[in-house]
This record gives sequence, C-alpha cells and structure tokens, in this order.
Amino acid sequence: MELALTRSIEEIDGVFTFMISRADKIGFAKDRFAMKPLVVINENGEISAATEEQSVRRICDDEGVSIINYDGPSLHGIWGVGNRRAAA
Repeated sequence: MELALTRSIEEIDGVFTFMISRADKIGFAKDRFAMKPLVVINENGEISAATEEQSVRRICDDEGVSIINYDGPSLHGIWGVGNRRAAA
C-alpha cells in the first residue's frame, strides 16, 4: 500500500485526494497541488474523514476532538485498523 500511494502521487495526472483500504489498514494520497481537501478525526481508533470540517463535526459530537486537516501537497499516510470487523 505504501508503494502504491507514493507512486500514485507521481503517476496520476490531475488533482485528487483518495482513500484506499484493506482489512488491516486505510491509506490516503493527495496530489502535488493539494487542491482537494482531506479532513480527519482519529479518536480512540475510530476514523472519520471528509472533504470539509463541518462534515466530520456532524459525525463527532465531542467539541474537544482534534481535527487533522491534511492540506499540504503530495501527502500520503496509512492508519492501522484495530477493529477489523467494523472496517470491513
């Protein structure tokens, strides 16, 4: 998955942000121009992601939750999935 995400940034033409998943992990990649947003809440092993902060705030009622805005160019990352039944 790491190699696929890295290569996608180099080889896909255009603007994009995407997520891919397997039973044990979820990954994301953003293009070289960072035109498409990705906002994530990662609390207690639960991941919520959207293109706008207001969308993830609707899912998570906790005002104290930390929201991560992946807004830089050529970013990629992978999260491990703890509860595989919930992610599958």
